[in-house]
Amino acid sequence: MKQKLILSFLLFSNFMLSQTNPVVHFSSPNLVKGIGQIGNIIYISTDSDFNPEYEVKVNEEGEFECKFSPPLTVGDNIILWAENSKNEISQKVLSKIEQSEVILNTLNEERFSNFSLSGKTISYKATIWNTNFSVPLARFNFTKNDNQKEGDILLFNSIGAGFGISCGELRETRDIGNSIIDQEFVSTFGIHLGFLFSAGTGDDTQNVFAPTLNISVLDFQLGIGYELGTLSENQKPVFLTLSYAIPLYKLKKGGFWIWKDSTPIIDPKDSRLGN
Repeated sequence: MKQKLILSFLLFSNFMLSQTNPVVHFSSPNLVKGIGQIGNIIYISTDSDFNPEYEVKVNEEGEFECKFSPPLTVGDNIILWAENSKNEISQKVLSKIEQSEVILNTLNEERFSNFSLSGKTISYKATIWNTNFSVPLARFNFTKNDNQKEGDILLFNSIGAGFGISCGELRETRDIGNSIIDQEFVSTFGIHLGFLFSAGTGDDTQNVFAPTLNISVLDFQLGIGYELGTLSENQKPVFLTLSYAIPLYKLKKGGFWIWKDSTPIIDPKDSRLGN
C-alpha cells in the first residue's frame, strides 16, 4: 500500500510541476550519482516520507553526488527532487538501491563513460547509409573510331542522385535527459550507387540517363557510368565523372541511417549549448 501511495504521488507531481528533473545514473548503498541543472539543490529522501535526509548542490559540470552514512539497504527506494533559485520544485524521481557489482556491470555496457554529457559534444567513428544529390563538375566521354583523341570533356551537363555507404566521424550533442539535440556526420570515404540525368529541349535533343558507381572522398565523387540516353556517333557508353556531392544530412538534420559506430574517439568538448 505504501508503494502505491508513493507511485501515485510521483505521477501526480508529473502533471503539476515543470522544473528540470534530476537524472540518476546509479544508486548504491553508499552513493547516488547523477546529473541536474547547474546550481540546483538536489533533495534526497531515503525513507519514502518525502522529507529529505540529504541535500547536495549540482556542480558547475552539471553533476551531483551524495554519499550515504550509514549505508542504505539493497532493494530499497530513494526519492530525489530538485529545487532551483526561484524555489521551483521538480518532479519526484524514484530510484532503487542496487548492488555495486550490478552497477559496475551496467556501466561497463554503457556507450558513454562520462556522466556529465549535458551540452557536450561526443565524437565517434561511424559508418552510415545515406543519400545525396550530385552536380557533375566534369565528365569524360570515351570515343571510338577516332585515332586523334581518346575522348571529350563535358562540364556541368547533368544532375544526379545516389545512395550508398559512408565512413567518417559522427558528432552528437545531448541534453540533460540524454536525448540527442544535435547530430552531425563528417564523411571521409564512401561508395555510392546513383544516376545522372538531363533532358534536352528544342534543337537540343541530347538526353542523359546513366547509372553510376562512385567513390567519394569528403564531398567529392569520382565514378564510372554507363550512358543509356543519347549517344553521339563516336561516343562510347562508358564514361568517367567527377562530381560534387550534397548529402541529404547536410540539408536535413539526421538525414542518414547509422549502420555501426564505435566508442568515443575523443574526450567530450565543453560546448555548453543552450547555457
